[in-house]
Amino acid sequence: MRSAARDIATILDGVSSLGLTKGTDLFHARMNDDPDNRVTVFDNPGGPPLIAQRKVDSGYHYSSVSVQVRNIKYNDGYAVAQAIVEYLHAQSGDVVAGTLYTLIRALNSPQLLHYDKNDRPIFVVNFEVQRRNN
Repeated sequence: MRSAARDIATILDGVSSLGLTKGTDLFHARMNDDPDNRVTVFDNPGGPPLIAQRKVDSGYHYSSVSVQVRNIKYNDGYAVAQAIVEYLHAQSGDVVAGTLYTLIRALNSPQLLHYDKNDRPIFVVNFEVQRRNN
């Protein structure tokens, strides 16, 4: 099973209402200095995997990711973060690289994380991710 952050970035890639493209303004695992306006998905600690009576049935995982949105304009950054919440919250049924995403749930609304060294606001939204091998 791959990183949940990598898969969530794949789910967001090319969604017309978001206008994000992996490798251009959508990334996972690292917030580089360029481009100014970007979205990065990070893995967070999640809950332990499900334990069932038989190990073969225990492949259900409770992961967590943070989506961070950086923009040169506060209002634009907030709007992108809110659009991601509206798209991902209650999303289910996506299959990415053999993993079925049964539920993606927003844990908070967009909030300002901080301003970076170049005075660009960074917003964060956390998501609970429930998934299993398909």
